[in-house]
Amino acid sequence: MQVRRDALRVLPAPGGRRTGAHLATLVVALLVVLESDWRTGAMDPWPMVAWGRRMSMPWRRVRRAVGELAALGHVELSCARFRPSSIEIDRSRWIHCRDRRTERFVQLSPQAAREVALEHELDWKALGVLLALVILADDRDWSVRGVTLGGLSADLGIGYRSLKAALDRLATAGLLSFLARPGRSCLVTVTVGSALVVGPAGPPMRRGDRRRLGRQTRRQEGPVWDAAHRIVDRFGIGLPPSSGFIQAMEEAGTRLDVIDVEHRILAMGSLAQARDPMAVLTGRARRISEDMDRRRQEDSRRRARQEQERTVDAERRAQGQNEWERQMGEDRWLARVLDDEQIRAFLEDHRQFASAVTPMPAVAAAIRVAARRAVVAHPMEDPEIAVRSMRIDDGVPVGGAYADADHDGPDVLLPTIRDGPTLTQRLRALAS
Repeated sequence: MQVRRDALRVLPAPGGRRTGAHLATLVVALLVVLESDWRTGAMDPWPMVAWGRRMSMPWRRVRRAVGELAALGHVELSCARFRPSSIEIDRSRWIHCRDRRTERFVQLSPQAAREVALEHELDWKALGVLLALVILADDRDWSVRGVTLGGLSADLGIGYRSLKAALDRLATAGLLSFLARPGRSCLVTVTVGSALVVGPAGPPMRRGDRRRLGRQTRRQEGPVWDAAHRIVDRFGIGLPPSSGFIQAMEEAGTRLDVIDVEHRILAMGSLAQARDPMAVLTGRARRISEDMDRRRQEDSRRRARQEQERTVDAERRAQGQNEWERQMGEDRWLARVLDDEQIRAFLEDHRQFASAVTPMPAVAAAIRVAARRAVVAHPMEDPEIAVRSMRIDDGVPVGGAYADADHDGPDVLLPTIRDGPTLTQRLRALAS
């Protein structure tokens, strides 16, 4: 999900007491953006109470945050008795649009953010501070520069002590490191940033390379085996890697470079609170494989959608070109069939419209509609005879109720020719 770098400034600046209401509103908005349908921005059903309980946010605070977003016009909430709610958010204010080429964004993985929050049991305050720092951080080294703790607490609408407690909680979980310097900007490095972003999918590994990687792993050698042992040693587990962890690492290594897999696993935080550290590592490796598979599917759907859009656009342009050529052919045929007296009569009838406001092509379109009606009214006659015998009142007004006179005419085609002046040229010559 390509979250805009200025997403923290979408909401009005917090004022008054720093009760955490602004941060709660920001957390609810960001999580709804990340978890909603990427096409419509809707979540239906949306179990509001259970959704808030998942991140230790009281129901009243969730409801107050949604009410604030609804008052600002960011979301539409639908509640009914005895059924889950539904919510729809205006994604254009939070998500990057490819038409805005200079807009900066960070591509977050909703699944990774959800799993990291569940694994480390982050409450809504710690999760909100983490998401805010990920958005503010420079994704080249995941450092947040030029930010003081006092300024950050003011921007998030949270008390200094609450902010410090959330940062300590995140640092204990190994998700970031920070150094507060009184009177100066603090040094913050969001180590989990590289694990929360959607990495490049890249081409899938070829079958021969995949088999070679599997043979090396079964012989207890190769990049997967070495990376698994480095990860276990890094966390100080004191046990050799389990077969499930090795298999999950091998699966992830077929979708992403093994070194990148290792860095992402290490970036997901410490294992201090894990009851089964090896199971946690196995789950992290499997999530990396799932993220890569999901990214490839999204890329495939995006390419198919872009190809379909290009095909539809090409067909639309071809249809428009054919329609333009047909109208030019009809105009040339009418310019040859109609004499000067008939054209002057139409100009006289439309003299209040044939001005600088209504151009001559609109008058030509009105004559073309009149010619079609004359052909429909005399189906047994030759079109040339029917057009020459049509009356002035067979025409339609130009402008006003008929912005495009061609759409008001009957579905009938007039004869066309390729050479000669068009009806618009005849009209301009006679009008001058």
